[in-house]
Amino acid sequence: MSDGVHIVVSVLNRTALSLNLNIRSPRRGRVWSSPKVPPVDLNCRPKAALRDSQAHHKSGRCPPIGRGVSTPAGGHCAAGMIRSEMPSGPNARWEWLRAPVFADEAKTHEAFLLNVIVWSMVLVPPPYVLFTLLRTPQFSGRALVQGAFGEVINGVLLILLRRGAVRLASVLQVAALFAFMTATAMTLGGVHSPAYQLGYSLAIVIVGVLIGVRGAAVVTLAAIICGFIMQSRGASDALLVSERASVWIVSVVIFPVIAVVQYLASRTVRNALERASVGEQKFRLLADASFEGIIIHDQGVIVEANQRFAELFGFARAKDLVGSDRDDRFLTPESQAGQVAGSETGAEVEVIGVRRDGSQFPAEMQARAIEYRGKVRQAVAVRDITERKRAAAERVKLEQSLSRAERLESIGRLAGGVAHDFNNLLTAIMGNVSLMQEELRGDPGIAERLAEVMQASEGAARLTRQLLTVGQKQATRPELLDPNKVITDTQRVLLRLLGAQVDLHTKLGEGVGELVMDPVQLEQILVNLCVNARDAMPAGGGLEIRTDRTNLGPEDARAFSEAQPGDFVRITVSDTGTGMPDDVLSHVFEPFFTTKDAGQGTGLGLATVHGIVLQNRGVVRIFSEVGKGTRVEVCLPRASEANAGSASA
Repeated sequence: MSDGVHIVVSVLNRTALSLNLNIRSPRRGRVWSSPKVPPVDLNCRPKAALRDSQAHHKSGRCPPIGRGVSTPAGGHCAAGMIRSEMPSGPNARWEWLRAPVFADEAKTHEAFLLNVIVWSMVLVPPPYVLFTLLRTPQFSGRALVQGAFGEVINGVLLILLRRGAVRLASVLQVAALFAFMTATAMTLGGVHSPAYQLGYSLAIVIVGVLIGVRGAAVVTLAAIICGFIMQSRGASDALLVSERASVWIVSVVIFPVIAVVQYLASRTVRNALERASVGEQKFRLLADASFEGIIIHDQGVIVEANQRFAELFGFARAKDLVGSDRDDRFLTPESQAGQVAGSETGAEVEVIGVRRDGSQFPAEMQARAIEYRGKVRQAVAVRDITERKRAAAERVKLEQSLSRAERLESIGRLAGGVAHDFNNLLTAIMGNVSLMQEELRGDPGIAERLAEVMQASEGAARLTRQLLTVGQKQATRPELLDPNKVITDTQRVLLRLLGAQVDLHTKLGEGVGELVMDPVQLEQILVNLCVNARDAMPAGGGLEIRTDRTNLGPEDARAFSEAQPGDFVRITVSDTGTGMPDDVLSHVFEPFFTTKDAGQGTGLGLATVHGIVLQNRGVVRIFSEVGKGTRVEVCLPRASEANAGSASA
């Protein structure tokens, strides 16, 4: 008896160990792990099957319970049962064989073990009935009843298991097994029966695995009591009585030993699982603490993901991604297909990430091969580079603005220097012409020609003054002024310049503050901007002048060398004209640049505005779109108490 008992204990404990520790099935390539981590089907599945599975989840129906991973929809079924992914292909038909998964890990562990035991018991009655029919047909009726009753019990246990009543199913399983072994032993041999010697040993091990040491103690005590009753019955022959008593005494020793050995084996397995769980928790903690999204995939099927990856792609939980197709989360231009293939060796590749709601974002992907759960798989790290892309675009834009500002400043200095020298020459020319007009007043022909020379010289002088303004070398007389008042005073002149086809509106803000600058320069700004707007509306249109108060930060003022961050008065001139394309917009402030026909303009209007704004430590910005008009914003620093006092003095 002892040899048979030890064999049963050894086999069952090895079975229990294999059920808790990771083992590999050589036939299907499936990794069975501890109940803490539900096993995942790692076979490569067709993308169409994956899409069918995802469509099944979106329908809102709870799929059959199995040891898969939870659906993207999340949530739980009845009794705290986690929704599981419906496997596709050949695995779908065997889904009903798998144990359910619960939110409680201990409950999941017990359900997994009970599911294996129940299905093992399902296989026992058929060969038992068949053997009885062939060898002992006189007992076939009893065997059929026992087999049918056993299958009914197994069916009830499976129903309870699927409904979440795991502990009740465990108790009924042990009770049914103990009752069957007791009935068999009572009718066939008593303590000499294999049902007593091996069946009770099996019941003790099973109850220890499912319920624990307390359940094993109860079954052990019940087995000893039943054994005492059995050995008390039977023939009264002294030898037989002695044999029955000896067997019972041995069982009194062996049954507790089996319970203790099973307890020690279970504790060893439990400690190993706890150590593995601690290691897994450390790994999960480090993975979830990463600022990068990380997944592990096997031939494109995601088998592990951290929380950061779930957040990047719009999922509430990382487990919702397990079992999905990696390619559903990334879009790659055809030109980069080779680079993505190269990313498997560690190269960084830019891809387009696709969130759960279909929105997209730029991402950077890097991958390398690792060994994970006994198989070589790909670990992929993903970073959201939206901010980096935005910063790079802003940097390029700022560099272009700085380059344009430096170019305009250089052109302005050149124009100002040339204008200064040319102004000196004009002074000499106009002085000599004036003297000649006095001396040759009696000769009408010569006087007329001298008048034409003087008129041309005066036009050149006006052009020179504009160039001096562009070069910020024009002499000014700054004073404290109200921009709203200057605009109101200039409005009559502007109406005459614009004509009847242009409808002028003003929206002057209250409390915008005062400026310290030459009022003539402010009038020049208004006149030049309004004349440019008029020319952009040959068929007429609307023109609006608006004032308000704004605050410019370092980024806004960086492209203008003299401007300082702070409070500004913003004067906005908007029109409904033809607008300008980007290639024209980047040159509008350059001297002598014009889009008008020859002889229609000098190209100094906006250059003059730019020079005046820079001379007064301001900022000018222009926004235009073809067919939608143009908006020019002139931001001039508000007068502080210090510069207001100096201007009034």
